[in-house]
Amino acid sequence: MKNILNKIALKIRSKLIDQWKYSYLEYSLDSKFTSLPKLDETIEIRLAKISDIASIKKDIFPEIPDEIDNDKKYFSQLGDNSFNCCLAIKDSKIIHYFQFYSSAIQSPLIKTPYGKKIIQKKDAYLGSTFTTKEYRSLWIVPHSINLILENLKNKGSLERALVVVHIDTAGAENFYKRLGFEKIIIQNL
Repeated sequence: MKNILNKIALKIRSKLIDQWKYSYLEYSLDSKFTSLPKLDETIEIRLAKISDIASIKKDIFPEIPDEIDNDKKYFSQLGDNSFNCCLAIKDSKIIHYFQFYSSAIQSPLIKTPYGKKIIQKKDAYLGSTFTTKEYRSLWIVPHSINLILENLKNKGSLERALVVVHIDTAGAENFYKRLGFEKIIIQNL
């Protein structure tokens, strides 16, 4: 019984307090992306298509941990004007995704405490990402980000890409800074 009460208390704390501890970062789409080491030639990185939804559900959904289970609901938006996703594929199996929105205003970012303060009309939003355990540390995420940023640059009407990281995610803020993102200082916190 005590264990169940502890789990409930942790869930309540997460929903009421911890979920709002974010660092907001921006990337100017005028910038040149950081050069990266070569990616394993057997891994394909590309934008998702509507026809990928069944494979995403089959390959990735069983791998997604409970804490990011919420990501699953966004894949049904593939093909909508604003939502897209970058995939990494190896041996015909999807091993990675990185969700993004070409309109930050139409993204989940707008629901964060400071979303309305920082989002501008010409902003995109880089959302959740996940890579299966056996393929982590292969530079897949930076290559996905590169493809996403190139895609957003080609739209022509966008100026910034925004990303939000939870402050408890070890190294995430520094990871994005190394890729050229800069922290947004929000006034009047």
